Amino acid sequence: LTLIKIVILGLLVIFGALAMSRLDDWQGRFSTGFLPNGFIGVFIAMGFTFIAFEGYEIIAQSGEEILDPIRNIPKAIFISISVAVVVYILVGIVAVGAITPPGDLAAYEYLGAKGEVAIVEVAQQVFPWGIGGLILLLSGLASTTSALNATTYASSRVSFAMGRDHNLPAFFARIHPKRHTPHLAVAATGVLMTLMAWTLPIEDVAASASIMFLLLFMLVNVAVLFLRLQRPELERGFRVPLFPILPVLAIVSNAFLAINIFRFS
Repeated sequence: LTLIKIVILGLLVIFGALAMSRLDDWQGRFSTGFLPNGFIGVFIAMGFTFIAFEGYEIIAQSGEEILDPIRNIPKAIFISISVAVVVYILVGIVAVGAITPPGDLAAYEYLGAKGEVAIVEVAQQVFPWGIGGLILLLSGLASTTSALNATTYASSRVSFAMGRDHNLPAFFARIHPKRHTPHLAVAATGVLMTLMAWTLPIEDVAASASIMFLLLFMLVNVAVLFLRLQRPELERGFRVPLFPILPVLAIVSNAFLAINIFRFS
C-alpha cells in the first residue's frame, strides 16, 4: 500500500513539474503574496499538517519486535522522516506551481476552496488522459488504509504496554495463544476508533488529535531532558545532539503549535 502511494505521488510530481514548465508565471506564485495570512496562518497550518509527517514514532512503539533495535530504530526513524519531508515538499511545490485556477483566483485561494479534494484537482489537471483524479482517489484510499493499519497497530501496542505496567486494566496485556498478538487491545482500539469516527465532528477530532500528538512529542522531549540529566550513565543507542538546545526548542515549538490549534478550534 505504501509503495503504491509513493509511486502515484512520484508520478504526480513528474507530471506536475512538466505542467509547470509550460507555465510562464509559476515562479511568481512563490514570491508575490506568498504568505497571504502571515506567519500566524503558517503556524496554524503547521499544527494541522505536521500530523502527516507523524508516524515515525510507531517504529519506537514496536521496539520489542525489531531486530537489533539499538541500530535499526534510529536509522529507520531518520529514513522515514527524510522520505516524508522530501515527498511532501515536492507535492506541495507542484500543487501550488502547476494548478491553473479559474478566473482571477490565486492558486492558494483555489486550492483552499477545494479543501480535501484539492490535490485530486491538481492531479486531474496535470495527469494525461484525464485520469489523474481517479488515480489520486486510489492513492487516497491506499494512504488511508495504510495509516489506519499503522495507527491501530501503534495504539494497541501502547495500550498493551500500559496494561502490562498496570496503567490500564490487565486484560489489555493479554496475548492471543495462537497468533501471539494483543488481540483484546486491538479490539478495544477498533471499537474506540469506530465510535469516535461515527459520533464526533471530524474537524474537532483532527484538531484534538493534533494537539494530543504535539503534547506527546513535547513530553518525549521533557523525558529526554530529565533522563540525560538524572541518568547520564545509561547506555544509549542514540544521543540527541546539541543537548539541551534541540529538546528545549522542540518543547517550545510543540507548545506554540498546540496553542495555535487550540485557539483555531
